[in-house]
Amino acid sequence: MKWTNGDSFRVGVALHYGRVTCGNVGLDAQRDATIIGDAVNTVFRLESQMKELNQRLVVSQDFRERLTSGEGLIDLGERTLKGKRKPVRVYGLA
Repeated sequence: MKWTNGDSFRVGVALHYGRVTCGNVGLDAQRDATIIGDAVNTVFRLESQMKELNQRLVVSQDFRERLTSGEGLIDLGERTLKGKRKPVRVYGLA
């Protein structure tokens, strides 16, 4: 993809499934919507693996299990993510 000035950039997507807490943080005019939880941390850690895996889309095992079909995905193996005790199985596009 390219910006209107001709510079190129890459777009990547990381998907994970898990519980989060959503809410507003701050006071009155300074309020911001936020989402927090382990699932948020996990998806950011997955995103950080994309370049090393040479993938534009990665999904966790938890996300894949909720798909009606895993067709089109390849198993990229287990990855050790910063801040996670157990490795996370990761899938990319076939």
